[in-house]
Amino acid sequence: MENDTGRSNRSGGARRMRIADESRDGCTIARVLGRIIQDEGARLLDAPCIQKSEGGLVLDLGQVDFVDSSGIQALVRVVTHCRQSDRKVAFASPQPLVWRVLQLTEISKLVPVVEKLEQALAVVGATPSQA
Repeated sequence: MENDTGRSNRSGGARRMRIADESRDGCTIARVLGRIIQDEGARLLDAPCIQKSEGGLVLDLGQVDFVDSSGIQALVRVVTHCRQSDRKVAFASPQPLVWRVLQLTEISKLVPVVEKLEQALAVVGATPSQA
């Protein structure tokens, strides 16, 4: 499922933030695409896959190319929301610039930030189905 949370940008500037989610092994993977900035970041918490109250949550940040202070605040709110719901959360695959921002703002002390999606799924307690 894809959720387009941005507005049209005719000037060809920043990419709108989008969220595509999927369920895997009892967890939700929210693939965030674009930039987490200003109003875009504020809408992150409202995404249905974030509001779910069951299973772990992995935010796949591999397609996020920029996060501003509003985006950082939105990420912290996502973590807080998950913790209040007794839901584990981890961030996966951030690009180097985003990874650095997460380190500088010390979010990486608040939530696990890992290089690969599979690592994040393990952190949040994914239970692979047996075939």
